[in-house]
Amino acid sequence: MIIWSFALSAIWLFQLVEIEIVKAFSQGPLNLVGCRTSHVYNSAARSRLFNAATSQLEDFSDWTEERKAGLFQFLLRDLEVEGVPLLGCDGVAANKTLQGATWTVAGQLSESDFERKVCLILEDIPVKDINVFVEMFSKIKEDEGLMDSLHDLRRFSLSLVGNGIGPALIVETQNRTDTEIEQYDAMKKATPEPNEPEWKAATESFIKRSFPELEDSVAYRFLGSSDVCDVLSGYWNCICELEASDETETSGIVLSCPPSFEQDTLARLEAVSKLIDTMNSAYESQYKYDLVHFHPSQDSGKHPLPGVIIKRG
Repeated sequence: MIIWSFALSAIWLFQLVEIEIVKAFSQGPLNLVGCRTSHVYNSAARSRLFNAATSQLEDFSDWTEERKAGLFQFLLRDLEVEGVPLLGCDGVAANKTLQGATWTVAGQLSESDFERKVCLILEDIPVKDINVFVEMFSKIKEDEGLMDSLHDLRRFSLSLVGNGIGPALIVETQNRTDTEIEQYDAMKKATPEPNEPEWKAATESFIKRSFPELEDSVAYRFLGSSDVCDVLSGYWNCICELEASDETETSGIVLSCPPSFEQDTLARLEAVSKLIDTMNSAYESQYKYDLVHFHPSQDSGKHPLPGVIIKRG
């Protein structure tokens, strides 16, 4: 069997999903890291509907479909006036692609130190599934120990449009603090340029020594960024790839992150592992995968890359 691999860029969009600006509402080019807007609304009703703190799904069962659709369109136009990009997500029809699309866009937002907001329009995802994701992420952020290690994730928030009036998700970031800017810059400087031939040779050697039963049936994927949003995007893209592939051909994927030489590397990797395990458990009824996290220290320094082995369950 031929084992193939490729390097994943920081803004890699997976093959199963196409993300584009919704032409019905926006005509300009997509710029997720462009200028901020200072526009503020004074409407109390609209403020309540966009309040991330009240993202719990509301019951609109007594509303007609026409009434719900009308308000949903109105709120989307409000967001457009505010300068928020409205992104249509073709092919996003399951939780795996919902996660992949969200974290791919989040990875782009994370490149900027300034506050940003993007709205993903997810016509083929039930609102209740979007809400499960929002509530799960809110609980994850309550783990202060996790957030201390994942400083690049702390500034993110997710919320429903209109408390679930329609299938859309708001992804928002706050301005980075001076400390967070220093942390993020240090992380980027500690991340080397991708060297796929060298990384692939080291990873294959590690798998051969430690997991010989997987040697001839796994694919190798390499991330070019240490940003946690890019790591999550890469992970969920691997899940999408495995779900779309024949299990007789590929038993799993080895997803490797760039090597890092920061003092807090191990604590951060443990936090990333915990985050991925949490998400994997949340969807275990849909996607059956066993995860094995690895780190250079587990291989006497012979294997320089941290990462995760995603095996079919």
